[in-house]
Amino acid sequence: MSKKRTKKLLALTSPPLIISGGLVSANTHIYAAEDHYIEKRSPNINFKPHYEPRDKVKAEAYSKERYSEWRKTLQLSHQKELEEFQKKINLQYLNKKLELARGNIENIKDSTLKQQLKQIDTMIKQPVNRTKEKQIIYTHFTAEELGFINESQMKKDDGSQQLDENKIENVLRYYEYGILRDLKFGNLMMKKGDKGQHFVVKLELPSGTYLGHLGDGQVILPSECAIEIANKQADKPKIIIVDGKQIIKVNAKLVQKAEIQEKM
Repeated sequence: MSKKRTKKLLALTSPPLIISGGLVSANTHIYAAEDHYIEKRSPNINFKPHYEPRDKVKAEAYSKERYSEWRKTLQLSHQKELEEFQKKINLQYLNKKLELARGNIENIKDSTLKQQLKQIDTMIKQPVNRTKEKQIIYTHFTAEELGFINESQMKKDDGSQQLDENKIENVLRYYEYGILRDLKFGNLMMKKGDKGQHFVVKLELPSGTYLGHLGDGQVILPSECAIEIANKQADKPKIIIVDGKQIIKVNAKLVQKAEIQEKM
């Protein structure tokens, strides 16, 4: 993510794949604006467009329900892959390969890895995973993903482990948008993130977005995702503290990658 340049470029997808639940094209857009494209579901008492810390029980219940519904649409072999998503182990490895390919699946020489990534993307883009209305999720980025060599480049030199506003001025003032080049994990609620993650995006998803739920509050987005950072004064990036950890928080909207590329 960076000012008027891509830091993380998300993978492009390719031909349709047939999986249980019908034919779903891997190059389907990340969301559909038309309501009639969204799977019709009964109202869910645990759903909230934005989960606060006090909503933890509801968020986890909703996540489990959506995971269960997603799992039902998949073949047995794909159900096992979905269980692996929860552990992140294999997907993290695949994402690293995708990043090395600068987000383009077709640049991956290993045909097995290439097919795995295409299949995962298609699994996420199941009709059951489309949001019925706008929803907020949170997703984190590391210092390296922001363009720094490591997190020490973001911190003060006095050993306090505090963020240095002078060093992160570009992040706070000038970042406008970003293109993802992996399959991005997120959460229904704000968390402090893993070690090295000092940047969190409060991300608004439009109705009809494909969003895979992993059953524990974690979510995963498909390919072709980009974010546009809010520029209004009230929504400007700022440093907050979550569970004793300093984090740069920004507000953004999920958009199609093509929308951002047109502005660059």
